[in-house]
Amino acid sequence: MQGQRQTWVTRGINSVIILGIIFTQLIMGSGRMWMAAIGGTHLTLLWLAGALLYYGTLVMLVVGILWWLLALGTRPIAFKRVAQAWLTIVVTGVGIVATGIATNSINSVQTIYDVVMPITRQALPLVTGLIAFLLLQPGLIRLAKNKGFSRLVWGLLAINIVFGRDGLGFGSGATVTGVILLGALALTLAPATHYRRSIGVTLASGVIGYATIIIMAWLRVSREASIDVAFRFVTALSPLTVLPAVGIVSLLLAWRGGQSDQPNEEMPSSVTNWGIFVALFLTTQPSVVGLFRWLLTLMRVRIFNWCGGLWVVPAAISISLLVFIGAWLVWQIVMRLPWWQAMGRWREGDLLTFANQLMPQWLQALKKFWHVSWPAVVAGLTLFVVQCSSTMLLHLSFKFVEKWGSGNQNIFSSVIFGGPSIMIAGTLVLLMAFWVLRGLTGRYWLSLVLVSAATLVFGVANRLKIENRSEPVVPSDIAELTGIQELLGMVNRGVVIATVIGLVLLIGVIIWLERRHQVQAPVWWWRITTVVIGLAFLAGSAYMHVARSPLTRFYQVLGIQPDSNKDILYYAQKEGPVTFFLSQLNVPTMDQPTGYSEAAIKALVTKYDKTAQVLNRQRTTASNQLTVLFNLSESFATPTRLAGVTLNQNPIPNITQLRQHATSGSMMSFGYGGGTANMEYMSLTGMSMGLFSSSTLVPNTQVVPAEKIAPNVGDWFDYASAIHPYKGAFYNRIGVYKKYQFNKFVYLGSADKIIDQKRIGTSPYLSDETAYANALNQIKSRQGGQFINLITMQNHMPFTQDTYPDHQFKASGKLVNSSNRFEVEHYSQGIHYTDTDVKRFVAQLDRINKPIIWVFYGDHLPAIYNLPTSVDKYATDYFIYANRYARDHGAQQKMTTNTNYVGTNDFIAMALAQGNAKVDAYGALLTKVQQELPTVWFPGTNAQGKQVPQFVNEQGKLIPLTKLTKRQRVLFHDYQLLQYDITAGKQYALKAGVMKTVKK
Repeated sequence: MQGQRQTWVTRGINSVIILGIIFTQLIMGSGRMWMAAIGGTHLTLLWLAGALLYYGTLVMLVVGILWWLLALGTRPIAFKRVAQAWLTIVVTGVGIVATGIATNSINSVQTIYDVVMPITRQALPLVTGLIAFLLLQPGLIRLAKNKGFSRLVWGLLAINIVFGRDGLGFGSGATVTGVILLGALALTLAPATHYRRSIGVTLASGVIGYATIIIMAWLRVSREASIDVAFRFVTALSPLTVLPAVGIVSLLLAWRGGQSDQPNEEMPSSVTNWGIFVALFLTTQPSVVGLFRWLLTLMRVRIFNWCGGLWVVPAAISISLLVFIGAWLVWQIVMRLPWWQAMGRWREGDLLTFANQLMPQWLQALKKFWHVSWPAVVAGLTLFVVQCSSTMLLHLSFKFVEKWGSGNQNIFSSVIFGGPSIMIAGTLVLLMAFWVLRGLTGRYWLSLVLVSAATLVFGVANRLKIENRSEPVVPSDIAELTGIQELLGMVNRGVVIATVIGLVLLIGVIIWLERRHQVQAPVWWWRITTVVIGLAFLAGSAYMHVARSPLTRFYQVLGIQPDSNKDILYYAQKEGPVTFFLSQLNVPTMDQPTGYSEAAIKALVTKYDKTAQVLNRQRTTASNQLTVLFNLSESFATPTRLAGVTLNQNPIPNITQLRQHATSGSMMSFGYGGGTANMEYMSLTGMSMGLFSSSTLVPNTQVVPAEKIAPNVGDWFDYASAIHPYKGAFYNRIGVYKKYQFNKFVYLGSADKIIDQKRIGTSPYLSDETAYANALNQIKSRQGGQFINLITMQNHMPFTQDTYPDHQFKASGKLVNSSNRFEVEHYSQGIHYTDTDVKRFVAQLDRINKPIIWVFYGDHLPAIYNLPTSVDKYATDYFIYANRYARDHGAQQKMTTNTNYVGTNDFIAMALAQGNAKVDAYGALLTKVQQELPTVWFPGTNAQGKQVPQFVNEQGKLIPLTKLTKRQRVLFHDYQLLQYDITAGKQYALKAGVMKTVKK
């Protein structure tokens, strides 16, 4: 009965201490509600109350640490219990971090490393201090028997007061030295024998400590100095704080019925006892304190805001209950781990004893560990190697991320060491697949070999596609499996034969392993558990880029995040084929706008049909009578646009003069150093990347293939073609143009040949002279109107020192240094050659007797400057030129309405307007968007972290949606509705005839 009473009293005390730690940290921990109260410069009642609460917080923290350390007992702790404590701490940390990731309160992969390796990384001082104390405890117990030991401990505590500095690094007490010192102090404590005397001493020491704070504050005020040092002598581990804490602990010991001299054989001895550690861990360790702050905000703002200033009481109780539940779950998990059970079978003794016993038998001990753990170790290492190998298969050379990297990074070191967290994420995906398969079959080797082989085969399939089309396998490729015979016909026969032989060998290997090295199947409940967890993880991974997905934060913390500046090949080569493939499943194209319905879209089409009728009263030309040329000029953006770049001469004098007499201005790109396909997509469709979700990286591969109908600018013409003097497979262009129903796509390797192929200097790319020769050839090939999309390559990176040996430009300025000067100069020489070719092409167009509208624009700046995020970083040059014949027959020479800053999504409307061409409902909407809205650009984020629209006005200034007029907001919402309907919705607008092309 006495033992049961002591147990229940201990649990009650533990619970009260947990509540006290949570309560005091809620109100006085770093950044909490009462901290402002002690940050003033005058002695006020508010300051005095805040100081008292802060002092109480320090005392409560010391009480918590002392009481928890007392639970370890006063007899030496065996090393195996220290090992079990370490394992329990790791499981606790993993649980806290997993919760933090799920709640978006922990967002660093470094935190994961901290909790998995808490001691070696020295990021969790409470943990390191605890383990250090447990290792030192047997020796400290022997020292504690010396009468002078207690005086030594108190002398060390007094150092902070004497010298006014934390020279021993005691800090808040939840530090390495702080825990060790408090542990040593705990060994000297005894239950209070005289209650009244103990209570008096405790109160007196507390009053003295608080009085010291007030005196120090008064002395500072009397000297007209700041009172921020009033707590100089009352730190967490000064005697003025520890004395009242020791008094409280002594009273609690007496109330419980004495100190236990038994070693803690099942450390922690109870869930409530471990809950104290969880509370301390959660509230004091910088790596995980973000979760506590998230809980604080949740309780204060959303759950208990109705309580007013008393919210902290129910919040503390609620968080304490969560701590209890967490501690119970940790304890249930850790006791069932094979490592815990194996540690429990170790011999008794401290670290030295354990080491002496282990040294002669280390090989046997290693064999025992291997006997217990080899299936898990082999599976984990095998799948990690498979993940890394399949990722390396996606690189055609031994360079890391060939298309985007620096070009000299070895893939072995870059894949394994450059992004280990990403490889770990991929390994977890494979491990979950292994769990599912093993749970279903009960076969270890069958599951491991099949998952490994399937991953490597999938990697080879990705490599073959990259070799042929410069892009990895994406979910839309699955549809091509219906034509398996045609696909096999495209594959080398040797590859097919090797695959068949490999499958036969694979079956043989599985049979041999299952017979010779059979692994016992797990128990039924573990098989069910692994299947459920594995399927849940894999299903969640298919939504890794969906906002608020349970696993979204997990993958983002590990480094798997969308970036519209890169294309899908970059991500595949970085993440590996399996993880990348999962990331492309269920990608949300864009959020559904409010009010979306079939009726709303029909009303919108009717509205802009009427707008089109009004516009067409002033226009005389049918769109199919025009020849419209969209010219994406690779990386074209004059260096002198940037304030920090100066050149010895203007590299584009002809274009500068042309822009004075043609529609021109700045084009806002959605990429820096990349994102070509996205600008091309916007120009061809009139859609804006600024309306898509952040996980829509490349519409050519994520949006267009999924559209039942893919409307585009070619629909306004009887004939549409594309010209690209480079490989045609990049960005899925071959498939996209086919989906757009273009009549022809000319590229290197196409049936229609690139003519007049020329290169300049040592550049690997065909020149702009070649590009314009092919464009001119296409223009002359047809009598009537047509649409042409021309994408040049001359000014594509890299800009090496020998690209143009005879370059004539000298660069200077604050954005130019020794590392990028040659890049700026050679790039300037390249656009100078473009300028010369543009002058020649203008003269050629003016000699053609049919109306031609030429839209010229740079897709993005070259990535050769060190620029902060700004409008200038993303603004390139554009102009729209109408040839002489077009101007003589009604086309405008220079438009000025809303033309200073535009997006590529504006070019359809602007080209038709410049050519005086009639429009349909969609053209009318695009015209209104271009003329009345500022340029839609990168979404910004509001105070809640939600993605919100952002615009660039005619002065190049960023403005939020809230600054638009009511009429502009209505127009913007119409634009959102239509883009959503066509790209992610039911395409009601197309059924309602939004793109009735005006050809007569």
